[in-house]
Amino acid sequence: MGLDCYVYASNSTKEEIENAWKNYNESEDAAYEGRPDLTTEIWYGRKTHQIMNLLLEGYVGETNCEYIPIDRDRIDGFKELFKREVILPNKFDEYELNCFKKLLDALENVEEDDYIYFYAWY
Repeated sequence: MGLDCYVYASNSTKEEIENAWKNYNESEDAAYEGRPDLTTEIWYGRKTHQIMNLLLEGYVGETNCEYIPIDRDRIDGFKELFKREVILPNKFDEYELNCFKKLLDALENVEEDDYIYFYAWY
């Protein structure tokens, strides 16, 4: 089975996003066109296991199909890690290192007051 990882930006809290999806799924006439659209996908990774492990580091709880908040301090830590990993690429292979750079580039464009979430499906 594959591993799909997403990073989303949103001006909605995790609870607001989850409640919107719950209400949508419980609706009798739920149609694809009416699904909640409270997030914007900013990055997608396929089979990026090491990046997923990094994003989940220290997180306790369900990790499949859950919106997991990422705070700005962690993002700054990711940037510092990237600088070190370019010099010592022992954590990521070339594919994941390239994906990680794309993730960092995408995070640079997120509005300062938006929430950032990690979401995995496996």
